Amino acid sequence: VYKRQAGYVAGQLCALGVRDVRAEHFRGAASAYNRYALAFGVAVLGILLCLAWRDIVAAIVAAGLCGLSAWGMLAESDFAPNWTRWIIRDRPSQNVVGFLPGRNPGKSVVLTAHLDTHRTPVFNSTRAWQRAYNVAFKLFLGCLAVGALISLLSALFGVVWFGWLAVLPASALVVGLLLFIQADRTPFSPGAYDNASGVSSILALAERLVEQPLASTGVWIALTGCEETGAAGMAALLQTHGRDWRDATIVNLDQMGLGRLYARLCEGLVIRRGPSPAMLDLFREVQCSLPHLDIYERSSQGFSDAAVAYKWGLRTLSLGSSPAVANTEIHRHRMSDTVEHIQLSGLRDAHAFVWVLLQAMDLGPGAVDASAEP
Repeated sequence: VYKRQAGYVAGQLCALGVRDVRAEHFRGAASAYNRYALAFGVAVLGILLCLAWRDIVAAIVAAGLCGLSAWGMLAESDFAPNWTRWIIRDRPSQNVVGFLPGRNPGKSVVLTAHLDTHRTPVFNSTRAWQRAYNVAFKLFLGCLAVGALISLLSALFGVVWFGWLAVLPASALVVGLLLFIQADRTPFSPGAYDNASGVSSILALAERLVEQPLASTGVWIALTGCEETGAAGMAALLQTHGRDWRDATIVNLDQMGLGRLYARLCEGLVIRRGPSPAMLDLFREVQCSLPHLDIYERSSQGFSDAAVAYKWGLRTLSLGSSPAVANTEIHRHRMSDTVEHIQLSGLRDAHAFVWVLLQAMDLGPGAVDASAEP
């Protein structure tokens, strides 16, 4: 299905007149959860061995396995190589890339959005479940660290019974293991909000840029795979183009089409990163030039492709949208994430803002002009 999606989007870009449209193949994770489940399982196994053998060697082994699992979970959450990737291998995927030259290009902008959709686990079924999961994810990492510490202390001081305290974090890890196994057996979301809305926004911008190229800026279109399972598509893009994009500005569109447009101030499951002060200043400059648009700033509990670009130290801004009415249900990562819940006005606001943002980046500081808005 994903291959057909990528092929369809590539065809649309070609039809619009985008140049040099191509698929760039890479390997990425097939699941957002199986590597974490593996880490949990290894830690629980270590603790069980410690309790079964009740000797110093078993405690050392348990400490080592819990520590290894904590490293694996933290590294995987931060898009870094780790031992879980040696066991659960990546699978083939692809990004779709194209280019729109400016009239006299000297600068570069990269517009990104992800093509893939997420599964529909129970912990995305309601807002309360989502909030609980955001807390639980960090709690699971803490349980791995506590399990390692308890096992290590048991080994160092020879107090074998002390290892029984590790039953508490092990119990929590079993709950996480079951949740993640359940998550990997759920269907994929239709993905209208997350993230067909972002892809369609970029297609609309590409169509306009073909007709009205920027004066001094070339625009790359980069539609990524495997964002939902660890942003491997963005990582592959930066491995391929990172040197050329070192001075480029990346604008990531993820979850458009609801009532209020926002900039993500920071994101990441555990380690948090966000845009540079210069990028926030640019965002605010454009925001001030469009007072009729309801635009704000907020942190994100999860991550987007932008998190990888932040890690690379690139000039990056990540945009999303949320309902204008508080406590409105968001259908992200649910089977109800269908086009009926997308607001055309939200897509128009996103287009208007990004278009003026592109003018500001093209013409330089102080050149923002709301008349450039469609």
